[in-house]
Amino acid sequence: IPALAIGPVVPLFRKDKREPEAASGDAQVLAQLRSAGVDLKAPLEIRHYLYFKQEGDARRLALEFGDSPEWQVEVRRAAQGPEWLFLLTHRAVIDLAVIQGIRKSLTEMASRTGGEYDGWEAGVPS
Repeated sequence: IPALAIGPVVPLFRKDKREPEAASGDAQVLAQLRSAGVDLKAPLEIRHYLYFKQEGDARRLALEFGDSPEWQVEVRRAAQGPEWLFLLTHRAVIDLAVIQGIRKSLTEMASRTGGEYDGWEAGVPS
């Protein structure tokens, strides 16, 4: 279900494991960003949400990103429920191919490490 722009963040397509529908949702949100006047040729702050049942699983995945200046990782308790949030933030110029590639990689990483990829959102410049 694509979400609408909310303040400085546009939540993007979330938690749908059916790849064709996820791709369609991503395309819809990119169109929504364009129609809102967002310059998709400029880097945006992108936040990805992954959830883990065990803190240790989230922290092990965080180690894979090391001290990269391009990717900021935060692991903390989820806002609701007993899970752990793995929040991955980076700046990128996004298009459909880029976002689909990142979605695929993070979905696979989450699955491999006992977590679940829950989607992403873009910070919109004011």
